[in-house]
Amino acid sequence: IGTAFLRGMTFKEMSEYTGEPLREVCLDLPAGTEHVLRQFPGFENYDPARHVLKLVKPVYGPKDAPRAWRLMLDVILTKLNGHKMICDRQIYMWHDENNNLVMVASTHVDDLKVTGDRKWINWLFAELEKKVGKLTVKDGNFEHCGIEHTRLSDGTVIMSQDHYAAQLKPIRMPKGYKDTDPVDKSVNAAFLTLLGGLSWLCLTRYDISTYACA
Repeated sequence: IGTAFLRGMTFKEMSEYTGEPLREVCLDLPAGTEHVLRQFPGFENYDPARHVLKLVKPVYGPKDAPRAWRLMLDVILTKLNGHKMICDRQIYMWHDENNNLVMVASTHVDDLKVTGDRKWINWLFAELEKKVGKLTVKDGNFEHCGIEHTRLSDGTVIMSQDHYAAQLKPIRMPKGYKDTDPVDKSVNAAFLTLLGGLSWLCLTRYDISTYACA
């Protein structure tokens, strides 16, 4: 979904939807750009020494942006009769009038992975485009959540994180470091980064999960 964060909820909508206090975020314009804002109706008297701009929606930059989009996507999919799984609230399911499972959608920020009856998939894509604009659709071979999906001619789907694993590099230890030396902050930070990367590989390599935890 292109420009997904632009489609997210406003701060007011987030407050009404979640029941949380209304969050206000204000900002200053970059120095020297005031004349551009003054060209818009209502901002002719903008004075950077006295005024700030109040954000209506957390688009790009604020930490609220991914959540504002996630909440909006949840509203859209729920109104399209998508039912969240109990064990994973990021996965939605659709059933036909006979209660047969016909479609499943996994969501991750602006990326969706959908499987099911082609008629239902086409319907979902059409409805989403009414709400969020033109979609970029990849069929058969694509990446989702850092996992490469490849469909073979016999219908088999292979999932791999080889391209991700290749980016993991050994930690460069300080010169002259001994096993008995205390670990400094840079090495500790590098270890945590590498451990996080290794943990992500557990999406396709369940057999290493025990060792990543250890």
